[in-house]
Amino acid sequence: ERDRAAAEFDRLTSVAEAELAPPFGVIDIPAEDAEVAAGSFGLGWALDDSGIDRVEVSSQGGPLQAATLGGARPDVAKAFPRYADAAHPGFGFVVPELPGGTHTISITLVARDGGRTVLTRRIRVR
Repeated sequence: ERDRAAAEFDRLTSVAEAELAPPFGVIDIPAEDAEVAAGSFGLGWALDDSGIDRVEVSSQGGPLQAATLGGARPDVAKAFPRYADAAHPGFGFVVPELPGGTHTISITLVARDGGRTVLTRRIRVR
């Protein structure tokens, strides 16, 4: 009985590794509150201890887009040498086709172990 109770306690109090070490990264371009054209390029980087599976780009009401992965970033590799994908953590994306005005784009970093982190960027579309 005690073993079963201990196992149940462990199950209820355990936290998935994906939640303990979620992916992290940066949106380099566009800058916060930058004025950009719809369709222009954006850049950033992402890392996770299990590796990055994909990076998704979305905006209010817009379709989900996949970013391109694998850009070389020697600066990131130098800062985070213990990550297997550190030499090529860069991603690129296209700013969604949005009408003129202020919008928020969301960049979702999805790790191979299922962890997720959402980065947001407010932009002004010309």
